[in-house]
Amino acid sequence: MNADLEYLAAAFYAFDKWPTYGLAHDMLKDGRCQMADIERAGALIGIEAWVIQMRMHDMDMMEAS
Repeated sequence: MNADLEYLAAAFYAFDKWPTYGLAHDMLKDGRCQMADIERAGALIGIEAWVIQMRMHDMDMMEAS
C-alpha cells in the first residue's frame, strides 16, 4: 500500500464524516486514489460501497454549487 492509500485508510479509521469524505474526494480528484480504494478504506470500518459512492456524489454536488 502506498503512502496516500495508508493516509486514506487512517482517515477512515479516525472517521469524522464530512472531513473524511472531503479528503477522499480531494484525493480522488487529484488522482491520488481511485473509487475502489475509497470503497476499500470505507469497508475497513463497515461502510458499504454504495454509501461511499453516494457520498462522493454528494461531494461533487456540493462542489458544483
